[in-house]
Amino acid sequence: MFIKTIKPIPLKKLLFILLLTTSFVQAQNKSLFWEISGNGLSKNSYLYGTMHVNDKVSFHLSDSFFKNLLGSDIVANESNPETWTDLNSLMKNDNNYNLYTKFYTEFYLLPTTKEDIKTIFNNDNARFFRSMLSGVEGEQADFQENTVLDMFIFQTGKKYKKRIVGLENAKESMLSILQIADEDAKPKEENKVALTKILKNRNPTEVLKEYYREKDIVMLDSIYKLMFSKKAHDALIVNRNKIMTNSIDSIAKTGSLFSAVGAAHLAGNDGIIELLRLKGYTVKPIIDIFTDNGKNQKKTIEAYFPNPNFVSSNTRDKMVQMPLYKTTIEENEILESPDFTNGGAVTIKRIPLNYFLKSDDIRYNAKSLDSLFFEKIAGDIIEKKYFEQTNYSGYDIKNITKTGNSQHSKFYITPLEIISVSMTGPANYVRQYENEVFDNIKIKPFKNEWEKIKAVKGGFEIEVPFFNSVFGNSVEKGTNVDIQGYDNQEKGYYFLKEKTLNDTHILENSEYEQKQIHYQFYLQHNQDSTNTHYNKIDNSFVSSAKIGERNLKLKTLVAGNKYYLLGTVNASETNTNRFFNSFLIKPFDYKSKTKILIDSTANYTIEIPEKENENLFLKLNAKKYEAKNAFREVNQFQVFNSETGKKINLQYYKYHKYERNLPIDSIQNKLKKEFLKQFESNYDEDYYDQDEDEAYANTNSLLKTELYEKKGFSKSLWDKILSDKKDKYEFISENTTFNKEENSYIINALVSKPDAVQAIKYKALYKNNTYYLLSTLVEKNYKNDDSFIEKTFNSLALAKNIKSEANEDKVKLFIEDAKSEKDTIRYSALKSINNLDITKDDFENITNFINTFNFKENEADAIAALVEKLGEINDNRVIPFLENYYKKESTKTDVQISILKSIALQKSKAGYKKINELLEYDLPVSDNQYEITSLFYFFQSDPENSKELFPEIFQYYSIKEYNKPIIDFCNLLLEKKLISVNKIKAFKKIILTNTKLEYKRVASWNQKNKVNDDALESEELIDYTEPTESLADLINYTNLIYNYADDNAVKEVIKKIKKLDIPELNIELARLGIIHNKLSNSEIEAFLKNPKTQFATINLLLNQNKKDQINFTEEEISKSAVVNFQNLSKNDSISLLENKIIEKNNHEISFYFYEIKRKSNEIELQKKQLYTIAFINENKKINPLAFKAFNMIFINDEDELEKKYEMIINEFLNVNHPRASFEKEKTTNEIILDEGY
Repeated sequence: MFIKTIKPIPLKKLLFILLLTTSFVQAQNKSLFWEISGNGLSKNSYLYGTMHVNDKVSFHLSDSFFKNLLGSDIVANESNPETWTDLNSLMKNDNNYNLYTKFYTEFYLLPTTKEDIKTIFNNDNARFFRSMLSGVEGEQADFQENTVLDMFIFQTGKKYKKRIVGLENAKESMLSILQIADEDAKPKEENKVALTKILKNRNPTEVLKEYYREKDIVMLDSIYKLMFSKKAHDALIVNRNKIMTNSIDSIAKTGSLFSAVGAAHLAGNDGIIELLRLKGYTVKPIIDIFTDNGKNQKKTIEAYFPNPNFVSSNTRDKMVQMPLYKTTIEENEILESPDFTNGGAVTIKRIPLNYFLKSDDIRYNAKSLDSLFFEKIAGDIIEKKYFEQTNYSGYDIKNITKTGNSQHSKFYITPLEIISVSMTGPANYVRQYENEVFDNIKIKPFKNEWEKIKAVKGGFEIEVPFFNSVFGNSVEKGTNVDIQGYDNQEKGYYFLKEKTLNDTHILENSEYEQKQIHYQFYLQHNQDSTNTHYNKIDNSFVSSAKIGERNLKLKTLVAGNKYYLLGTVNASETNTNRFFNSFLIKPFDYKSKTKILIDSTANYTIEIPEKENENLFLKLNAKKYEAKNAFREVNQFQVFNSETGKKINLQYYKYHKYERNLPIDSIQNKLKKEFLKQFESNYDEDYYDQDEDEAYANTNSLLKTELYEKKGFSKSLWDKILSDKKDKYEFISENTTFNKEENSYIINALVSKPDAVQAIKYKALYKNNTYYLLSTLVEKNYKNDDSFIEKTFNSLALAKNIKSEANEDKVKLFIEDAKSEKDTIRYSALKSINNLDITKDDFENITNFINTFNFKENEADAIAALVEKLGEINDNRVIPFLENYYKKESTKTDVQISILKSIALQKSKAGYKKINELLEYDLPVSDNQYEITSLFYFFQSDPENSKELFPEIFQYYSIKEYNKPIIDFCNLLLEKKLISVNKIKAFKKIILTNTKLEYKRVASWNQKNKVNDDALESEELIDYTEPTESLADLINYTNLIYNYADDNAVKEVIKKIKKLDIPELNIELARLGIIHNKLSNSEIEAFLKNPKTQFATINLLLNQNKKDQINFTEEEISKSAVVNFQNLSKNDSISLLENKIIEKNNHEISFYFYEIKRKSNEIELQKKQLYTIAFINENKKINPLAFKAFNMIFINDEDELEKKYEMIINEFLNVNHPRASFEKEKTTNEIILDEGY
């Protein structure tokens, strides 16, 4: 329970596990029970060490325990259990990272399933009250007590009207624990070793229980100290001991006090016992036995249930009125009311039926609920009654659990929902008080009238039939309101769904959004909308459809960050209009108290609601990544919440310390691009669309960067052709102001789009290369009238006005920092060299620093970075300095490589001649291949000048580390025709020899896989081997020797390579032959006929303007692309299912849908796959250079393929609408079936 290994438990769980045992250091008597006397006390007080579990081990009590508990005046736990619900806000994990993909699915309303209805029987007591109630059930019930010992003591005090107090504030104690990071809680290594010896491979929890059972609190104190770091132990134990001791000191003076604390708080020099003695009290162990007298007292206490004094209560919507206990917690469909004194609870659970959306006009059948009772009601049902009234029907059930606890439940089935009222508790508690509860339950009646419902936090109001249910309309919880109403006269149903969106990444076309919400709603019910209309004036969209024979009408509205869906089923047109027209947008009513948040690290202050942002003020969930480099750029995000669900985002951006001071113009331009979403699109970037199906993509695929980057091939032109530049953001307003006193700037902006009804409000505060950017979603016609937004935006300010030098020399600053005696500053400086902007004026300072600074052994990377930086300076002093440093005997290999890179950055022929000289002088050979490879990347990026390295550099070709980089470099220059093949003529023989060696290696590998191919055809067990590095090397050598293609020896080798019939090699041979114009028509035809090379060859020919040699139908071309992308073998089957032509951005697009069946020896019944590929049409024909592949999906014979095609096309057409979805939601069973494949 405490630890699984010697590592500490995550701290957030510790408070509720509470806190085991220890004893008095020098006491011979082992005891958990202690008497407190002296120091002026008129009555003795008592201290008991508990174990916060309901295992029987925690109930080894004594007669004196009950005598003194019942005889005391005051009963205290560590904290008062009635305040524990205050901890819920601390324990919750706020998710402020809003994911709005498929947002419109949140408006779905579906008839409740049997599985959903089963959840009404779930016991949610633990969810709300954890271990605070009694009446334990389950497999271990026979080995456990009704509740934990702490609660037993508390309940006894409550039953016998003792004064109840807490020795500490639960929330404050929890805060001290939560503010310790898990890393800081770990014990020292020597403590782990000692703890391991004590545990002796035993379960830690059982060891702790064993010592608790033996009351060996000295040993337990030792274990607990070993389990945690001193910092964590102080927070968990020591600091709280001081607080609780002070409380005992003051409370015991007012009467006899019985205190129950976790036993870990008792012992040691910092334990409560010793602290009380230091205050002058006499603290003695109480040693006693547990006789029948004590056992009978325990039974008497457990069987005594004083009147809980019910009070008349109701759900917020008054659907249910009934007696409840003093405490209630309501959260959407669940209301919990605990009886802390007796350990009982009354629970109201509600499940909306939504049966008005079924295609057949049938109400929920009570017999369906009845069929669940046998399995879902605990223990034995002793009484079951069916009842029926005008507005509901249902069942009244009494039962007894296997442990003898009585329970009572009543289920109400209304036209709108199923309501469960259950009462639980220990022993005969429920039988004693059930009549007071169940005889006084009232369900809202039918009335032929309507009522106006207002959102208590503001936002809207609407009229609904009197019989209605409302969820989420509370001040304390919930930001979205759901309403359903029923008119018994015309059997009409009404509903409203409110949803909150705070997405500032995308502003949508409002008409599109609302239309899509309607479309997706109908899709779930297999319906099509009719009579659709968009009203631009009030920004609403209405539509109609049929559910069976009943009319369904929908209306949507968008107001700022709130979205509303209204609907009626089977309602008259008059009442539908009344319902729709009664909906009014209202201002939000902010009542939360605000407080100024000070972030001293980021240096800003802001006024925000305190309750909704409690964790920020308490600095919870604030553990940020602490980079070792203290000078790094900082880019952090924060979200400020309001009670209405509206959020404001804050971006804190601080440039690197050595970044030049940016003028306001630069910041304005940067933020303007961000506000207007002007993100540059580079269609030649080395990536492919994320929809690429990675499962079967291969090195031969033209979806792969490695292939389409090669000369002769091209990346798909799809994105370049279809780019949509019409979707423009624009400023509604913008201004910049300067605060002369603080030397800071404020940038305000309101941004929207022509087809949107929303806007994004921005405010940036800029000073000293740091800006704070606020953003939030508002209405397009926003009048600066939202108090939360305005107060938050207007209150943003700098915490301290830190002055800085406008023209500070960053290089001098770097040198000062590097020389700092503080390790953190020195480290940060030397790790920040790449952020320096070095000019000619800095040459002397930098070179002097390199020559004179005492670099440590592990700081060679700083030297390397500095010499690379020098290469950025266009100065004739650079190369001589670098040459001298290169030749120093002390210069390490990685620094030499960086010097060569630096000289390459000079981008001059003289520079590359110097590189040749230095390589000749001392060739750097690194144990890290990447170092050499990265050097050649520098050469390849400047081919016009780096060609000067040839042919001298080829002399290092035989050195392992230089072999592949030199071949790659040579191939690049030859392809660009920057060098003549004659320059490496002297190496021709060795190149050819090495090509033959790689050929033999690949031939051996290929023969093994051919044997496996034969095994596959005969369905024998196969074991494929992956291609070796030799295949890649052979491709590189083939590329190189192809420059001697007319040589007979080379021809012979190429002929052998071709006979290997390996797709990778075949594609490379086709590429080389076509770009070098060395292939005959018959050879090209052979590549075009081979399914493995067909599409690649088509791509090559089109890029060489040789389209006349391509004589395929469009279907054949699309099929060849599928074979290429999916690496299909001759054993796989592919068939065209459908071809559809659509239009987007004024371009015709042809979609091809293929069914693929893969032969697999591992899975006999492999599902069929639907694979989609599309081409842009030009002049009514597909362009094979402009293609897109879509994700593979599984299909079966029962699938309606036409709907699959429609879904794929719709998703493509709406790819820029991430909130949309085009597929009907799957049932739980369908999801399980899909996951089975």
